[in-house]
Amino acid sequence: MSIVALAFLAKFVATFVAAIINKMSVRDSLAFGLVMNTKGLLAIIILNSGRDLHVLDHNTFSVMMLAILIMTAAVGPILALIYKSNVPSKQHTHRSIRSIQANSDNVSSVINLLEISNPTKQSPMFVFAVHLVELSGHASAMLIVHDTCSNIRKTSKITAKNQKHSSPSDQIVAAFEKLETESEESSLFVDALTVVSSYASMHEDICNLADDKSADLIIIPFHKQSTIDGGMDNGNPSFRGINKNLLENSSCSVAIFVDRGLTDSSNIKNEDGHGCCRCAMLFISGSDDREALAYAWRMASNPNPKPNISLTVVRFIVSKDAAVHSDLPPNNPNNNDHDHDEDEKKNILEMIEENEKEKQLDDQYIESFVLNARNQPSIKLIHEVLNNGEETLKLISAMGNDYDLYIVGIGQTGSSPLTFGLSEWGDCPELGPLGDALASSNIVASASILIVHQGRAVGKSLFS
Repeated sequence: MSIVALAFLAKFVATFVAAIINKMSVRDSLAFGLVMNTKGLLAIIILNSGRDLHVLDHNTFSVMMLAILIMTAAVGPILALIYKSNVPSKQHTHRSIRSIQANSDNVSSVINLLEISNPTKQSPMFVFAVHLVELSGHASAMLIVHDTCSNIRKTSKITAKNQKHSSPSDQIVAAFEKLETESEESSLFVDALTVVSSYASMHEDICNLADDKSADLIIIPFHKQSTIDGGMDNGNPSFRGINKNLLENSSCSVAIFVDRGLTDSSNIKNEDGHGCCRCAMLFISGSDDREALAYAWRMASNPNPKPNISLTVVRFIVSKDAAVHSDLPPNNPNNNDHDHDEDEKKNILEMIEENEKEKQLDDQYIESFVLNARNQPSIKLIHEVLNNGEETLKLISAMGNDYDLYIVGIGQTGSSPLTFGLSEWGDCPELGPLGDALASSNIVASASILIVHQGRAVGKSLFS
């Protein structure tokens, strides 16, 4: 065993030290050192040749074969133990849209969304465009990094005649690299990648990639697509599972994009003919709504005299006469009446306390937003006092198709009387009460929707 230990530690220590010197994390350095100790078929062939040539005797051959077996077999379990924890590493925490400082088939619609997200030289955007491909014909998942320089030369030559014969990945790479080359002042940078994985583990690959790249936001298309009559098709349940898993497991913010024609150029023109996307942000309460407002503010904070975004923030305020409702399931009916009453009172008090904390944070955030947007006429804030979810839907219906893009937060079901009952309008509760109602109904049939969820980590305010 001493020979096995010496053979293992020699390469492990050398690789680990080299990785640390090159500024790799301790965990990744450990993994790198372990992987370097794996042996394959070539090592066995060399040992067999040495034995056949009588360079190695039977005892030496047996010891070295045992060392190869033990070293290779131990790597897998140790790696699984190292990466077992789902807790994001320190360097990947506190990542959200609000943590970004001022200096620091859905392809066309997503590209258009990125174009109106206001990348500037002072606040550039680094986009990792990931083409997700279902695992088929491969034994394990793959990550393909497309060479940007060579692809710009190669994909720029794709004409309308031969573009239909190119692979989907080539078309996606070409589209995003065209976006990068057309970006003004080198404010938007794109890296194109392809992830080949099974649907069951695809969200893990996305989360790991987001952690490796220290991404602040993941934008993923809705699993349903709009139809000609303005409705939505049945969608792909596998895609829906990926979206749900991302919402539950991502350490950074996630936005689900419901595309209903944002790619149509007629949807982003104002009455004067200038490019201008009319955007409405619906603000109720909570961290998801604050994160959604952060994204809307980034889109609209353009110093140009003719900005390409007009933003209307509609803040819904609960009236004093509003009744307290909850969509949450009732307590266990097996409890006796006294315990049931006590638990109900406790839940109500906890809900009131939590709502008060959120309201204070909301007020502070709205004040910061108003202070920073005071000199921009393309941004306005409207306060609407409402009593219940029915009035919320009526107000949004009255807004109708006045806007090209609605931005909302997922929020929590039953956390506000203004969303009570909205779950009856939709069939995707993972989108939150308001997002589900907008995506599953024809209230805003021709407007696209961006539904934002803040990740597990809470970042600093965008306005701090």
